[in-house]
Amino acid sequence: MTDTYHVGGHVPVGGRHRLASGGARGPPKPARRQHCHSFRTMTCPRDDAGPMRTINMPRKKNAGGTNLPAIKPTRDVVRPMHGGTDIVPVEAVFHVPAVHPTSVGPWTGEADKLAWTDRMSGLGCIIKRSGWTGCLEGFVGVGPEHPLFGVTPGALVGLGLRAHGGINYAAACQKYEPESTSVCHVTDVDTRPSHSQRPLTKEGKEHDDAWWLGFSCDQAGDVIPGGRDPLHGRDVTAGVNERVYRDEAFVYRECVRLAAQLRAIADGVDHTTVEPEQPSVSAYDSRRVGG
Repeated sequence: MTDTYHVGGHVPVGGRHRLASGGARGPPKPARRQHCHSFRTMTCPRDDAGPMRTINMPRKKNAGGTNLPAIKPTRDVVRPMHGGTDIVPVEAVFHVPAVHPTSVGPWTGEADKLAWTDRMSGLGCIIKRSGWTGCLEGFVGVGPEHPLFGVTPGALVGLGLRAHGGINYAAACQKYEPESTSVCHVTDVDTRPSHSQRPLTKEGKEHDDAWWLGFSCDQAGDVIPGGRDPLHGRDVTAGVNERVYRDEAFVYRECVRLAAQLRAIADGVDHTTVEPEQPSVSAYDSRRVGG
C-alpha cells in the first residue's frame, strides 16, 4: 500500500501511521495548517487532516491606480494664464483631480499641467502641479546640443541661473510616466523624422529627448495648497510680511525668464544680463492670500 502524506506532517490518508523518513512508529502528529491567504489559488488540508480541498482566494483591489482611466488633455489652444494677463498658445492642458488641491483658494480653476513652446527661446516649457504639496513647478527643456544637457542640479549652483528658489530639478524626459503628470513633451508622429526611434505614448505621440531643468514654488513664504493649513504655508523669511501663492501667471513668467537664460548660454551670451520683457500686472494681485 502506498501512503500519501500531507505537506508539513506525516499522517497517511490510509489508516496506518508511518514516519516520512523511517524510524520508530508512534502516535501521529497534527499536520501544520497551510497559510492559504498568501496565494490566489492553492490546495490546503482540512483541519481534521482529511482530503485536500482547493480554495479560490479573492483578488486584491489594485490600489496603484494603473487601471484608472487616462486623463485626456486639451490640445493646441490659446489660453490665459490664471492669475495674470498673459495669453499663451499652449500645446496641452491637463486637469488632474488626483493632484489638484481639495481646498478652495487661488488655485481653484487652475490647470494641473500646461505644456508649450516658448516663442522667444524656442525651448519647451512645462508647468506641473506637485502631487505632494499641491504647489506648481516650472520646467524648461534643453536639447542634446545644449551645454547644460545632462548637468545635475549640484553642478548648476555656481552658474547663477535665476528662477524662483533656484534650480532644484534636472532630469531626462519621464517617458514611462503618464503624460498628465510627467515632465516631458510629446509631439505628433507626423512631424518627427522618419528615422526616429523614440517611444510613443498611447495617443501615438512621440516623447522628447530633452534634459529638463526646473524649480518649485514651495519655498519659504510660499503658500502650500496641499499642506495641513493651506493658506498659511511655510515659515516666512525675514523681511517678508505675507505669504503668497505662486499661480500659473507667476510660474509662466519664471519659466520664460529661465528659458531666456538657457538660450543665452546656448548662444554664448552672458546669461546673467538677460531679462525677458515682463507683461504688466494689474494692481489687484489674486496671489496674495493674507498673512
